Amino acid sequence: MADISYQQAHKLGMREIKARASRHEDLYLPSLEELLPHLDSLNEEDLGSIRIDIDQIVGTRSTARREAFSPSFYPLLDDGSEFAAKWTALAKSHLKEGIQDPIVAVEYLNRFYVVEGHKRVSVLRFFGATTMRAEVKRLLPPKSDDPEIAVYYEFLQFYKVTRINNLRFNRLGAYPTMLKLLCGDDLTVWDEDRRRGFYSDVLRFRKAYAGSSLSGTLTQDEALMRYLEIFGAENLSSHPGRAEGGSEHHCAGAEKREQGERPGSGDRPGGVAAARNHQPHCASERENAQNRFPARQGPGELLLDLCP
Repeated sequence: MADISYQQAHKLGMREIKARASRHEDLYLPSLEELLPHLDSLNEEDLGSIRIDIDQIVGTRSTARREAFSPSFYPLLDDGSEFAAKWTALAKSHLKEGIQDPIVAVEYLNRFYVVEGHKRVSVLRFFGATTMRAEVKRLLPPKSDDPEIAVYYEFLQFYKVTRINNLRFNRLGAYPTMLKLLCGDDLTVWDEDRRRGFYSDVLRFRKAYAGSSLSGTLTQDEALMRYLEIFGAENLSSHPGRAEGGSEHHCAGAEKREQGERPGSGDRPGGVAAARNHQPHCASERENAQNRFPARQGPGELLLDLCP
């Protein structure tokens, strides 16, 4: 099984680089050393062992391993190589007992580059895993007027409270607005249970949204923000107690939302919902929406009915 898996993964890798060659794109893993010649001068922050989304792992820190993998981490070395034998042994171990050891990585602009564990990423991605643990050091770029850098520093404030790294926005104001929607004025650092609960809710929301006819009209996380603007964070979960605001997921901003206010709406002119011209503006309209679509209904169906 694992021997066949390497052949399949290798075939996918060769297919990928052939397609990239036809578009005159780089064939191998991005190397952070090549992207940032001043890499060693950046300040570091140790994040410890954290769980990260595998699709946020985008390259390698050094140039040493970049030509062994396609940009999607499929293996490229020949089937009879020592590399292939090690990949196959790791695949067998994964199928038998799972891969437990975390990789070592650096984070730059909320993207991750592997220092140790390239084959672990390759195997897990091939078998369809979505997350893995990593020992991470964050590399901090100097503050600047570059929009990407400015958005990243807003993300750092969001991460400081939530420790959530898998919500992705590329515009100024999005992360402060999301933090306000989730927590109101209560900036107490989230504990592990709350992070896990929210992460589970986000995965469920993304799955429902991806299967709806609205998929593609907004990014998944912009759609999530719009849902929170309309219904509030306390209604994100479909679990009965939590859906009614009866647990730690009930944020301090819930009272304002019940009064018809939109926490965070002043942080960015217009906002996602305003841009789409479909936002409840008063408590009665929000109450009508919730009566029509009970909180225990899946969030994807709620969004489907509320969005044009």
